[in-house]
Amino acid sequence: MKTFWMKRKSLRTGNLTKRQDCVFRKKITSKSDSRISISFLFFILATICFSLSGTEKTWAKTVKLNFGPGINFRTAYHKVNSANTRFLDFSYVPHNSILKPSSPWGFQNKLRGRPNVCNQYPDSLASYGIVTGKDRFSIRLPNGPAEVLLFIGSPNYWRLKPESVKVDGKTVYSKNLSDYKAVLAEWTKGENIIYDPKVSFWDRCVAPMVEEVRFPVQVKNGLLTLEMENLPLVGLVVSCDRKMDQLQQEIRAERQKQCRERIGWNPQKDEPMPRVTAKDRQHGYILFSSNVNDKIYPWSRPKNHECTDNLSFFAARNEREYLRIGLLPLKPMKGLEIKVGDLISKSGKKISIPGSGRLWRERYMEGDLFSPVGGKGKSSRAYDPLSSVMLPVEPINVPAGVPRMYTLYVRVPADAEVGLYNAALEVRSEGRKIGSGTVMLQVMPFSLEDNIMTGSIEYHQAFQTLPTMPFMWGIKDRKEKRRLIEAGLDLFKELGFNYDFFAFPPETWGHITGELGNRKFEQTEQEAEQLDWWIKALMKRGNCSKYIVFQMGWPFFVQNGWKDFPKSVTKLGLGKASDPPEVRKKYQKDYCTIVRTLIEIFRKNNYPEIYFYVQGEPDNYGVLGVKETCEIAKLVRQAGGKTLCTINGAFAHRMSPPLFDIVSANHATPIDQELMDSIRKHGHRYGGHNIGLTRFSAGWCMWAFDACRNFVEVFGYTYLLQPYVYLPWNCRSAAFYPSSRNPGEHIPNVSLLALQCGQDDYRYLRKLESLLETCRKTGLEKSAAYQDGKAFLARMKKAYSLDADCFIPMKDPKEGVVLLRPPYNSTLRLERYRQLMASMICACEKELKR
Repeated sequence: MKTFWMKRKSLRTGNLTKRQDCVFRKKITSKSDSRISISFLFFILATICFSLSGTEKTWAKTVKLNFGPGINFRTAYHKVNSANTRFLDFSYVPHNSILKPSSPWGFQNKLRGRPNVCNQYPDSLASYGIVTGKDRFSIRLPNGPAEVLLFIGSPNYWRLKPESVKVDGKTVYSKNLSDYKAVLAEWTKGENIIYDPKVSFWDRCVAPMVEEVRFPVQVKNGLLTLEMENLPLVGLVVSCDRKMDQLQQEIRAERQKQCRERIGWNPQKDEPMPRVTAKDRQHGYILFSSNVNDKIYPWSRPKNHECTDNLSFFAARNEREYLRIGLLPLKPMKGLEIKVGDLISKSGKKISIPGSGRLWRERYMEGDLFSPVGGKGKSSRAYDPLSSVMLPVEPINVPAGVPRMYTLYVRVPADAEVGLYNAALEVRSEGRKIGSGTVMLQVMPFSLEDNIMTGSIEYHQAFQTLPTMPFMWGIKDRKEKRRLIEAGLDLFKELGFNYDFFAFPPETWGHITGELGNRKFEQTEQEAEQLDWWIKALMKRGNCSKYIVFQMGWPFFVQNGWKDFPKSVTKLGLGKASDPPEVRKKYQKDYCTIVRTLIEIFRKNNYPEIYFYVQGEPDNYGVLGVKETCEIAKLVRQAGGKTLCTINGAFAHRMSPPLFDIVSANHATPIDQELMDSIRKHGHRYGGHNIGLTRFSAGWCMWAFDACRNFVEVFGYTYLLQPYVYLPWNCRSAAFYPSSRNPGEHIPNVSLLALQCGQDDYRYLRKLESLLETCRKTGLEKSAAYQDGKAFLARMKKAYSLDADCFIPMKDPKEGVVLLRPPYNSTLRLERYRQLMASMICACEKELKR
């Protein structure tokens, strides 16, 4: 048949050869004449019907579509295909679906946007989607009235632009996300949700991720066309027979069913209640205290010894300390809030609140549901609501039986009077006082040094990802840019962290001129001022005084004028492997010249010493990546610079120590005695890198390793959550969040405070070590203070393993519970050790004063 129709076409165009013409004439005069004529008639009729299909064919009255990235799109956790993207009787629409005369739907052009996959998905409908550009999607429908239901996901904030949907030129949906304030409002829309166990997990965590938009339409000419712009589209339903209410209920029911099956979360049983006094019943609540690392869940209950109206804690001078105040409502309460007055000593000295401290209200977050890491084998316990996010205190309505936590932060001045300070505590409901208590702070008779642990948090990820950062949204006002950046750094200043890390700042620091082999790094007056502002901002607000860590990769070179800078295996840029040796030598010469110039600029301006962060985790690039990282480290050393590297594997374990002044290793690296001996052999220092997010790992572990810094980077990884993520309030991979009240400002969670407490533990340990050394030098080795302190530190040093896996939360594959394997690291025990160290420090100072 195919041959016949090809020849019919040739006959019409007069292109038959003589032989073909004879064969053709013979065939059409044969006995099959009638069959061919009938076939030809059917063809003509089919062609007519086909040409009219867009206007006369009867298409389905109900259309259900689920959008997605396509059959071969892969993510870290799963492969998308038509089998696992089915949701009810929805049809799966890949991003490359084009409207054709024979198709019931499709894009009228190649998708200008992009496909999206959600790493963690609560149901099939929300698992996949697309982000449109200016795209037109059409559906063939019977003419007449219809109703449309759109499922719109939470947008990727790094791609936010005004969203809209139009039908027949009329806007039926719009959202303006064109500036950072609008982005901030979108990001923080879940900030003030108050956890209530009567509200289902679905309604708290899943429903807000996907917006449902309904609107009526009038179908004309058998075609409904949606003009979409920047829309994070998940699904689409059209009904021409007025069944949308029923359809919407069916879809919600199926989504909730899938969520229950996938998540499998149920609340734990309530812990046993403490003793409830007549006074507690009269007030309607139980007041209690808790440690900073304690896990407080909705079913947590205070122990009898924690229940008190007199809440106490202690701190040294020049220390930041926290008191967690808990309130367990015995009945529903409206407008609940707590107030704490100034801390006043017996002599009238004052530590003001606010001023030298702050009171926060904690918010429950719903666990790791949308975390970008650890997506496999996750226990349902990962979704337990945890009291963590710290918000300004304001009246809230709370149900009975759910603990409400408040954190009091106090910064004790270096010249504070030693002794006991008291502050009045008020519990209020519906605008009136319903109870009271006392907060007591004991200021110890010794001072701690300023933070001697550097590089606590890799804040550059927050610069790149938090929606309040101005260069992401094109703010042209330099003063406004800088105000926002300073506001972001102020959290570090207030909490006493050191921030010393740079990675590709958004302003140029100079310009690279010259030809290959003779390039130079020079600065205009404006470029010099921009570098000066950034460095001084870190020094003033990031407590950076020891050194600056600068990651000088290819973006730095391109941004500063070297537009054809070549990427290599690690994107560091020493030319391609295929380049001749003489060409690579020219790249190396230019690299050394630029490094040497930067060192000179830092020395000339009395900036902190610069360490070149040659590469982060070079094992990610295999053996070639590690070799190239080492090659560039040699060039930095050749130029007179110092180097720092974060290693994460066996190759870098073997190759790194001789070339890096600071070797920061994570738990993927064999952190063993061989590595430590190799580092010390070359006179270099060890640093932690993502070995844990606890008070223990930030302090005691770093002390046991004799580390000079702790490099923690997971806080900025919220940008990996896509695309239907209810950000940022249920994301445990972040330790601080953007403030909805003051653009640029950031607010911490309890994990961040735990790291800060860990650093203070480190300061206690170093203080005790220093005093013991002074006692030894002054002949006090036989004193009880010296002997007790020396024995304590020796016992602690022996207790900790070099295996960094011991210091991070590990999940039992059977039970799914979080375990911290080594001894000595419980919250209560660490607090007792801090108390013990404080007494030992006091004893040593007393001994030295005799």
